[in-house]
Amino acid sequence: ERFTMSAARLLTSLRPVVPTAARCFRTARVVSAVDEAEATSRVLSLLASTNVVEPATCEPALKLDAFGPVEMAELSIAVGDEFAVDVPDAAVDKFATAADIISFVTSNKASK
Repeated sequence: ERFTMSAARLLTSLRPVVPTAARCFRTARVVSAVDEAEATSRVLSLLASTNVVEPATCEPALKLDAFGPVEMAELSIAVGDEFAVDVPDAAVDKFATAADIISFVTSNKASK
């Protein structure tokens, strides 16, 4: 019990530090342009790796209607990781097709 209390206090005291550390790593990314063909290939590969759509149906015109809120959150994290970009919730809300994601990625001009 004593250990648990100390661990809880430690985690509570680190809360303000963790976001700051995450921001430091985020700003250290190397940003370079990504062309539409590469973005298309990588986005469609991400979509094919989900359990939501069949890989054979992955194309830029693919509608994301089958993705629920949890799947969209997971997809936005995957896109952010794949292309080293921050994907704000407002952008995720506008993703209706795979082409919307591709457009977002190319307009943000960032890749790993």
